[in-house]
Amino acid sequence: MRILFFLTLLVLSGCSFHPDRLWDLREIPQDPRVLLDPVRSHEPLLSREGHRERYEDYRYLHFLPWHQKGPLHDRGEVLESLNDYAAKVAGGQAKRRARLVRWVVAQGRLDQEVWPGRRAITVRRADLCGIPLGAPGALSRGGSGRARLQVSSVAPHTPLFVSRLTKDGRWALAEAPFAFGWMAVSDLAWVDEAFVRAWEGSGQIALVQDGVSVCTVKGRCVAASIGALFPLLSVGGDGSYEVAVAARAKGGRAVMERAMIEAEAAVPWPLPPTPWNLAQVAVELLGTPYGWGGLGGRRDCSSTLRDLFTPFAVWLPRHSADQALWGGRHRDVSGLGRKEKNALLLREARPFATLLWMRGHVALYVGRWGEEAVVLHNFPGVWMGDANGVKKRAPVGLAALTSLHHGLGVERGAKAGRDLLDSLQGMTFLMEN
Repeated sequence: MRILFFLTLLVLSGCSFHPDRLWDLREIPQDPRVLLDPVRSHEPLLSREGHRERYEDYRYLHFLPWHQKGPLHDRGEVLESLNDYAAKVAGGQAKRRARLVRWVVAQGRLDQEVWPGRRAITVRRADLCGIPLGAPGALSRGGSGRARLQVSSVAPHTPLFVSRLTKDGRWALAEAPFAFGWMAVSDLAWVDEAFVRAWEGSGQIALVQDGVSVCTVKGRCVAASIGALFPLLSVGGDGSYEVAVAARAKGGRAVMERAMIEAEAAVPWPLPPTPWNLAQVAVELLGTPYGWGGLGGRRDCSSTLRDLFTPFAVWLPRHSADQALWGGRHRDVSGLGRKEKNALLLREARPFATLLWMRGHVALYVGRWGEEAVVLHNFPGVWMGDANGVKKRAPVGLAALTSLHHGLGVERGAKAGRDLLDSLQGMTFLMEN
């Protein structure tokens, strides 16, 4: 229903294609529960011991910024990324970027070899950027160019290690568990050892709904979605959860405030990783809009899958290539033909436990519809073709279930170009004991 509503909006807004041309969305049920084997859908994809190991690994990586002795990304790496940013253009734009880089180096204290790091936590959804957005000339007039500066969106309550502060104190060079970049200091709060012990020592709950507004007893509200964790304080008689919320107090110090979350919006963490449980969370993500690097609080292909697996304590890196290589056992299929790839996929892929990687994109195998492999992914658009083979890019921009064929969107009978099956480079088996 959410997908049909979103596509209707695209048509009403004047997009040049009709959603009925996306036959994948029209013909493949946009509910992954329909695709599951009813006999095996409630069987865990990991043994109890294997899931416990994944949980411990997730906790270690999630809280690592609070325990590392120094920055994992040193000054040289930061300077290299800035220089790469300046070198990608020419002419007047290159001069403007060079001035911007010099400002960041000076104001961000990158001319100093060592700066004492500090631990912090995000108090709301925040963005990591390649350049402090407050730098002169970081954004063009009207805010254009924002997307190219985006590194990643970061959920509330994410542990951080801050390696640098700009001299005006407004921007922090922050390392999250999965990415690093410049973050507005107003989006974080400084933690001390007592806060860390109390926060880590509590059990956690994971959100399984998007757009949850969590308001504390002091009237402070934080918007959170799937992918966010909250320390659990108690469970009410109606099943609701009393949780701790991190707030920014005087001087930027982190304090904990109490709040309530309704029972249906969250689960005790971790949730058992069964195909049915994963499909239930996936339903909440279907139809959510695409956003490069999580820009505007939206999700791209890799953050969609990262958030999907968070309630199950299955850790995925932030970027698609890293997910493919480090998410589990990886099998290179780049040398196979279309028929061999499809046969291997249908024979060996496990629903909700196999990633499919194409350069710059990642999808999750969720089952089959007839003889078609079906994947869950968030994608910006499709190549549309007509009967004469003329192709053009059409915007879609949402999370959906599709096949791997015909560029996701070519009408039946049209001449298709290179599709996801052609582009498939590897399969990653996420959950093997």
